[in-house]
Amino acid sequence: SLANVYLNKAVILAKKLNSKRDELTGRYLLIDFNNHATALSRAIECLKLAESYSDTVGIITTAFTINLIYSGAEEYGKALEYSKMMLNVSSAARDSVWQWNSLYAVSSAFINLQKADSGLLYAQEAYRVSLALRDLTQRWLFQSLQYSRPLMMAWSLHALGRAQQLLQDDRLAINHFNKALEFALSAPYNRSATENIYSSMAESFLKLSEMDSVIKYCRSYLLKDTLVPDVIPIYIYLAKAYERKNSDSAVTYYRLAAQRRESYFSVKSRSEIIDLTNQEDERRKAIAKFNAEEKGNRNRNLQLSILGIGLISFCIFYLLISQTIVVRSGLVKFLGVLALLLVFEFINLFLHPLIGDFTHQSQISMFLIMVCIAALLVPVHNKLEKWVTNKLVEKNKRIRLEAAKKTIAKLEGKP
Repeated sequence: SLANVYLNKAVILAKKLNSKRDELTGRYLLIDFNNHATALSRAIECLKLAESYSDTVGIITTAFTINLIYSGAEEYGKALEYSKMMLNVSSAARDSVWQWNSLYAVSSAFINLQKADSGLLYAQEAYRVSLALRDLTQRWLFQSLQYSRPLMMAWSLHALGRAQQLLQDDRLAINHFNKALEFALSAPYNRSATENIYSSMAESFLKLSEMDSVIKYCRSYLLKDTLVPDVIPIYIYLAKAYERKNSDSAVTYYRLAAQRRESYFSVKSRSEIIDLTNQEDERRKAIAKFNAEEKGNRNRNLQLSILGIGLISFCIFYLLISQTIVVRSGLVKFLGVLALLLVFEFINLFLHPLIGDFTHQSQISMFLIMVCIAALLVPVHNKLEKWVTNKLVEKNKRIRLEAAKKTIAKLEGKP
């Protein structure tokens, strides 16, 4: 389409200008959810780009998108993996709305994996967070949006209802869904929420053999959307509901469900998703291995820095308290400079990951912060060096005076 042509041009221009956030936004907008494999490939490229310069919002947004793609492809184990990535990053960034969104995504993945207890636990936490939130601003790649509390309540209650479905309490599930629907209908941008609630309600009524209600909520769903893959269960619910009423309608809906599934879940697409998943898994394993090695090297260097600082501090302290050694000021200055360098290296090693995350790996910003730290360390070092030098000068005078007294005493004691 013409929009994609301009988006591709924008991505190329952003890349030339080294504007990574603009490049990431353009690539993200190019994701087409109508094809699982293509969408997954583009979303993974977005995640790589976001990780390359530690863009927290970019990582959360793309992980959320990959979670949705895997959920649509019925790869719920991978959906759980990326929803947990969302939760970890949003929790570390203290982004409350994304944290709620992540809790719902983790709950949904567990429920899809038929793990009711874990799904219920995360759904309850999502509901608690939706009640407690004060700032409802959600940061996206392109802009910040004000989320609707009723919509958050609707999604959270929907998750609670789905967990109760797995626990075989469909009456309680329907009660949650009814409350969720009330919140959803009062909120803006509620289409996706109401669709999911209608679908879940139809599923519960089907289990309870209340076919009229099944048909009612399936039709309510179809008035809003007929897109795959979410519409496939709707056709199946309708087919089962019509089995006892009208066999022709049942056959029609079964056929529609089969056609939609065949077109959406093709063998080629499934094979491409598996290949992409394997490649990304290998990449993430390599990153994890590299990070582990980097962490090990960093810890060793930190230990060596602490050891060096401790050794030099001990030497200076020993020279200060020694009553027999006369020390030149040049040695003190040399040890002081060595200690300053080691202290600066320790601070650099210790703070580097934090500064990197804060500045999104901007080399100029990181350099300026380290210059500011050095500017604070140098005056402190000069004052300490001056104080130690003065103490050593006083001690040297005292030692020389004591030596002179002893020499005079020896000379006076001679016959």
